[in-house]
Amino acid sequence: MRVLPREAPIVTAAEAAQVVSDKPRLCKGIGELLVTLELMRHPASAALIQRVEEYLAALGIDEGFQQLAADYLVNDRKHIERDWERIRQPDLEESFIAGLSDDDVGARMQTLEDLPADSLGRTLFDFYRRNGFSFVPDDEPEQGSLVPHDLTHVLAGYGTTAEADIALQAFMVGAARGEKHFSSLAASLLLFEVGMMRFPGI
Repeated sequence: MRVLPREAPIVTAAEAAQVVSDKPRLCKGIGELLVTLELMRHPASAALIQRVEEYLAALGIDEGFQQLAADYLVNDRKHIERDWERIRQPDLEESFIAGLSDDDVGARMQTLEDLPADSLGRTLFDFYRRNGFSFVPDDEPEQGSLVPHDLTHVLAGYGTTAEADIALQAFMVGAARGEKHFSSLAASLLLFEVGMMRFPGI
């Protein structure tokens, strides 16, 4: 005879805070997970957003990510972009091309073709060529800031589909133990899952 699992009891915001309030890293991770679930809920739910707000307040989490879910609820693309810019983590910079002009970035990236097969640089070069990416595309002159992102695709082995990009961002959050990268995961969800973040060529 099959036994159906019993529903787990609901843990209130106050009860959750009593258990984890002395673990700030865990609180932050719980907050990020709740916001992720909000951005994956279709259609957006006012009741869910209000409930998550209660939990974030009880856990002492105020990093601004919750505002993205509120913007999604009211279909406010303009404010999503503004609020994401406000809370985004700084772009990583690849020292290999730091401070170079667009022309010099293209020339420096082209030199990767001369590296040995299976070296990181040559694999990055092949990644660009295989996917038809320009080193500095006309519609995204800040391509230099994407080189670290593209390197993560190469190192982690994730493809370039929408699903793969979301998976890569989630992997990065996990690899950093929730300390970094959540704004990139939020951006990927807003772009591919919610369809409310603009990006050139997508």
